[in-house]
Amino acid sequence: MKTTWADRMREEGIELGMRQGIDTLKRVLLSQLSQRFGPLPESFRKRVQSINSMEPLTRIAEEILVARSLDEVKI
Repeated sequence: MKTTWADRMREEGIELGMRQGIDTLKRVLLSQLSQRFGPLPESFRKRVQSINSMEPLTRIAEEILVARSLDEVKI
């Protein structure tokens, strides 16, 4: 089946939306982590920034709720 221009635009829009959602979630998580645990080590920030899928970011969001220290947040 041949991909149409509209199909390509829709796929690119979905991909762009996912990337934007992931980037937004990273910013929110880093903000929450620094509010909860204080200034974050640069190495920790870089590890969060290197994540490119929703699943691990969602898990981190859940861990923030119960972690007593930054060491308990697994990246």
